[in-house]
Amino acid sequence: MIDLLPDRGATTFATWLEQHHGPNVQVVSRDRGGGFADGARQGAPQALHVADRFHLLQNLGQALDQLLTREHRVLTPVANTLSAAHAQAAEEQAPDGVAVSTSETPATRLEREHAAVEARRQARYDRVMALADEGHSLREVARRAGVNRGTVRRYLRVGQYQPCATHSRRLHACDAYAADLRRRWEEGEHNSAALFAEIGDQGYPGAASTVRQYVRAWRTGPRRPGRRRRAEDPSGARPPRRCRFSPRQTRWILLRRVEGLDADDQAYRHALCQQSATIATAQSLVEDFGRIVRTQAHTELDSWLTAAARSRISELLSFARGMRRDAAAVVAALTSPHSQGQVEGQVNRLKMLKRQMYGRANFDLLRCRMLSHAA
Repeated sequence: MIDLLPDRGATTFATWLEQHHGPNVQVVSRDRGGGFADGARQGAPQALHVADRFHLLQNLGQALDQLLTREHRVLTPVANTLSAAHAQAAEEQAPDGVAVSTSETPATRLEREHAAVEARRQARYDRVMALADEGHSLREVARRAGVNRGTVRRYLRVGQYQPCATHSRRLHACDAYAADLRRRWEEGEHNSAALFAEIGDQGYPGAASTVRQYVRAWRTGPRRPGRRRRAEDPSGARPPRRCRFSPRQTRWILLRRVEGLDADDQAYRHALCQQSATIATAQSLVEDFGRIVRTQAHTELDSWLTAAARSRISELLSFARGMRRDAAAVVAALTSPHSQGQVEGQVNRLKMLKRQMYGRANFDLLRCRMLSHAA
């Protein structure tokens, strides 16, 4: 049975339970919201409460976010230090002060972009072949290289790198005005809007964006300030590391498996834990709790709560106190198969309906739409 209540209050939920056979309810699976817990105790006092495992991990992740926000003074210096070391290493690997010959550099920006795409495709092919030579399975090669298994099969079947196919040039809408455009370009008029206006007076029927795309291949200088596309790197090298990580970005770097991180993120994670004992302790505790929840190792919960208390990290202490207050539901989450999966799917559908209605419908209409096609 699915229903939609007008609010999250304990009284509303308790009343609904009493009206829908509350005394016969055996299990209540819920998130960590206090209103639902109180309402369930009032409307179905005999029911077993089961805290949702996803919300347990989410709550602890939020506590880690708060800790990293408090320790933000550590994040930026560590990232800046690694960025400087990366730049210094790149300078040391370059030839002794010798600039790259411009004759070997593609003449136009479009050619540089094509060269960058080709370099990335070559690097991807080399990565796939190296993993295959190490004896990894097809699925593992695809996962580590970040490509589709069909791409891995094609690379292995061909056995050699195949450059991008070149196609014969199709006629362009600006070809009829190419001579005038080229003459004005060589005279120094590089503004595509001005060029569009000039050929527009001559009868050009196309759009300004078509002219802008047409003359783009003639540009050889650097781009104007603004967001730079990765494909514009002529060497195909990765862009320089950002000098700042947000607490949320840092949280995911700390919680992901080490083998799932690239070398730069691994270095950032290691340096961060070396620089801050608080972050290192929190990372270890959060990682351990995730393992306990995923494996449902309920016998290790008490020892984890004790370790969290000994850490004296305020965010983890607050989380542990909430866990102890809701201990029965948390233990049930680690010993029973029940979860909020079905409910969360309905919540996602509810949010979609609310967006479709642009906030203009009252509760009654929203409830009707929610329940009309309920599974």
